[in-house]
Amino acid sequence: MAISPRQALLSLLLFWVLAVALQWKGGAFRAEFGSHDDEPAHYVTGLMVRDYVAGFAPEPPLEYARRYYRHYPKVAFGHWPPVFYVAQAAWTLPFGASRGSMLLFLGLLSAGLAAALFAALRPSVGTAGAAAAAGVLLTLPLVQEYARVVMSDLLHGLLFFLAGLALAGYFRRPDWKWSAAFGAAAAAAVLNKGTGIALAALPLLMILLTRRFDVLLRPSFWLSAVVVAGAAAPWYLLAPAAMHQSAVPLSYVIVGPEFTPRFRTDWMFETGLWLLPPAAVGFWRTVVEPLLRGRTVEPLWGAAAALFLTTLGFRSITPLMADARHALPLVAPLVMFAAAGAAHVVRVLPGAVRWKAAGIAVVVLAAAAVNVQALPPKRPAGFIPVALDLLAEERLRDSAILIASDAIGEGMFIEEVAMHEERPGHMVLRASKVLSDSGWMGEGYTSFFDTPEQLMEYLDSVPVGVVVLEEDAAPNQSHQRVLRRVMTEFSDRWKPLGEYAGRGGLGPGTGIRVYGLVGHENRRVDESRLGGMPAGW
Repeated sequence: MAISPRQALLSLLLFWVLAVALQWKGGAFRAEFGSHDDEPAHYVTGLMVRDYVAGFAPEPPLEYARRYYRHYPKVAFGHWPPVFYVAQAAWTLPFGASRGSMLLFLGLLSAGLAAALFAALRPSVGTAGAAAAAGVLLTLPLVQEYARVVMSDLLHGLLFFLAGLALAGYFRRPDWKWSAAFGAAAAAAVLNKGTGIALAALPLLMILLTRRFDVLLRPSFWLSAVVVAGAAAPWYLLAPAAMHQSAVPLSYVIVGPEFTPRFRTDWMFETGLWLLPPAAVGFWRTVVEPLLRGRTVEPLWGAAAALFLTTLGFRSITPLMADARHALPLVAPLVMFAAAGAAHVVRVLPGAVRWKAAGIAVVVLAAAAVNVQALPPKRPAGFIPVALDLLAEERLRDSAILIASDAIGEGMFIEEVAMHEERPGHMVLRASKVLSDSGWMGEGYTSFFDTPEQLMEYLDSVPVGVVVLEEDAAPNQSHQRVLRRVMTEFSDRWKPLGEYAGRGGLGPGTGIRVYGLVGHENRRVDESRLGGMPAGW
């Protein structure tokens, strides 16, 4: 009961509609891209790639990146591999880079994962069962969350699953095309995030589960390794800052200080504990029972088990995979096993099949409803109106803007300016970079200015025409305290331009306050005072 191209397209569209509806309900279309520290950097970096291609490569890539960073200092190309940004650019070139467009792109990724799950499950559990499983996957809190966050993790989960399906196809019918497909998906995963290297364990686990040791003697089996090495090795050997070297020491990526391997259980709560019992039944029936009876595991279920075990194992030994988002590659296999377990229950429990199926449908709908309510909606952080109001002021068209907040706040303001203006436009300065210094993770903090007089001299020398100060962000950092004193002690030079409710509301010591430097409008910005690219470029 293979799925036809028409059915595949229809299922993708239906799941896309559901994914976008969940994004809308979750408030994603009215909030900034600030759910995670890295989200603004992912958006701005993808925007840079899109603008470079749209401009027909106007200058050498590194020079363009440096100039772009001067305007929007949240570019991190090189710190992360390129696939997510290439995918972003492929979408935003025809459809634009607005908030709505980006969310439709993320919704399409989650719909693609659901459609792939539907196609894989349909021969085993039927159309209704596969559709229910795909719908449940879209409502899982972990999937919902990363369907509204501009991060590479959802694409990572999709690439892992596609790699697993391609490998299952090869073990069903060893053919160079399936091997090449697995290699292409695995290479894309490695070039999406470095953790894609975990897929190297997949073929070995598949051999053990299916007992197909004969494939080791087939040249086609090794084709996938050639594809991955040929596609991914040049990036990690040549790209600046690849493998996170400029972010944290490589030793931390591998073992980490005082790190002890441990089994992580966070994914159980992010996906729902209710999935575990039927998934355990499905895992037993499709993987454990065949092995105990001396039979081989069917390749599809072997691939699902290999994906599940690989993700769990890799997260257990790699400290940089501590966040629950790194468990996204195991979500589709988990739902597969849960669907297989539910189908088994329908077959073995006494009573009419339709009543048992109806009972399971009620449970699934109730669980999905709970999932939908489990994730709190996104809340606007206040930077959208700030950016729109400043960009609407014609007299501030050439002004340099200093944003003083925590890392997420600075990123949200930068991405909102970049999103809504003709690029490259304003030069935005991050207070955490031009007024102080620290590592990627905030370590080794040092303030550059000790007194308001020193800081005022610097601001005037640029000149910084506008200061956006989020009052309740990182209030104990030295450069923030000195900046507040500048706005007070040089009040004759700084004119208040507006007050906005921020993440902490609006009141004494909270909110976003905007100040303009009197008389800066006719002065040229001294770019040598703006700082440069981060180390590693």
